[in-house]
Amino acid sequence: MIARRVIAALLVALFVMGESSSTFGGSLQQLSQTDKAAFDNIVSALDNWRSDPAQVAKVQADIQNFSAAHPGFVPIQVEAARAKWLWVSDGLGMIIGAKSFTPIVLELQKLEPTYAKSYILGARAFILSGDPASARLQLGKAAELDAKDPWVDLTSALLFDRTGDPNKAVISAGAGLAKAKGQPLAIAEAVVTIASNGGIPDDKSADLLADQIYKIDADASTLTTVMAKALDQYRFQPGLLQTLAQVTQRVLASSEPTPEFQLQMARWNLASGYLYFYAGTFRYQPDYAKAALKILDQIRDDPDVAQMAWSLRFDIAASLDDSPEIQRLIAEGESRKYPVQLVAPKKGTQLYAQGKFWELIALYKEAGLQDDELIARADGRVGTGDTARRYYLRQLEMAPTAPNLNANYAQFLLMRFADADGAIEYAGKALSLTPYESARQTLSLALLLKSGRYLRSGNLPKARSTLEQASLVGIDQDYARKWCLDFCNDVDAALAAVQ
Repeated sequence: MIARRVIAALLVALFVMGESSSTFGGSLQQLSQTDKAAFDNIVSALDNWRSDPAQVAKVQADIQNFSAAHPGFVPIQVEAARAKWLWVSDGLGMIIGAKSFTPIVLELQKLEPTYAKSYILGARAFILSGDPASARLQLGKAAELDAKDPWVDLTSALLFDRTGDPNKAVISAGAGLAKAKGQPLAIAEAVVTIASNGGIPDDKSADLLADQIYKIDADASTLTTVMAKALDQYRFQPGLLQTLAQVTQRVLASSEPTPEFQLQMARWNLASGYLYFYAGTFRYQPDYAKAALKILDQIRDDPDVAQMAWSLRFDIAASLDDSPEIQRLIAEGESRKYPVQLVAPKKGTQLYAQGKFWELIALYKEAGLQDDELIARADGRVGTGDTARRYYLRQLEMAPTAPNLNANYAQFLLMRFADADGAIEYAGKALSLTPYESARQTLSLALLLKSGRYLRSGNLPKARSTLEQASLVGIDQDYARKWCLDFCNDVDAALAAVQ
């Protein structure tokens, strides 16, 4: 968790700026070249927010220094408010974070009503906090001020995505993509949004989209960032990996890949070969893991990518249960003095595999690590379940239509709390989004549990109809008996009824 004194100082800076009597305004053209570069660096740091204490402290210092040099400059006040939004989201979830931003940005818009970005960010905050009507008003003003900004269209796409209109989401994302030359974050956002809303149904669509991306911006550095940001947001969206594969082919055909691009190629292989999460580690198909490792071995000592390459090499060793390589890599990470935020979670995977869940929880607390899948699963095994529930729900706030996130939360509800209804809801949603074996198994087991409970209470019609639903989903009796844990009596009763 980020130190409260750091964010407290940031918020003090924000409110001090708001009290300035200067009217410097909101025009970026008024900045010198040096000041514009400093401002852009602040924006980039927030665009690439990592919830890292050192990064947050630097952003806070940079905002304070910039605002002192430019009192009353509304764009830096907007970015300070955005920093607060991101931090609050880290601690309390995206919805609360977005709600913390909206009243501040509305006040800043009164100070400088012509700064288009404030309306784009305001619209996104209103969308994420569940107020589409206010978001539309903000988007209308943003389009009036700067219709050429791709983020106007991309934020419209987010609105359509969240309000259940996938066709319009794809159209708006495509419009944003067409305006996004030189803006890799916008290109990545467009591609991910198109994929998330069913806009890449087959290989031909992936090829056409990759062609469009390459025509808009063929710069290898831009496309490296596009690859990185799209892979960061990969949640099994149909067609996304196929599109990135086509982009990769075009880059390789035109230039020698940089180490940074090779790193993304390795990540693509691991995303393509992902199987499941088991015993504290992500498991990959061996062929894909070996292909990724071959790339990583070529760039492992490049200073620009060495840390990330090390992290991926560790994940591959853990997937292959290669204990000697796991220990060697941990020693390598420590000898190279890699950040504790990078090395500690890798140690945590070994504690999880050994069943040392309390030690894992203590490790995360001592290192000040952010919640992740590993700590959520450990808490689900031995803790109160509060950390896990909070983690899964925050993930779903950010990507409510991600099948794997819905499936993970369904599994947690079933295994930790024997919550059949909750598991049925979220596993069913996952399956409605895409065929997903883990979700199918969870849904089937939850229906068996519910049927068994109806049998025990004597409600035979309900027991029968629920059992019929489980049969339609598909019943794996070996899986059900292995994973029924504390509710095996009810599951066994349902399985006996099947026989």
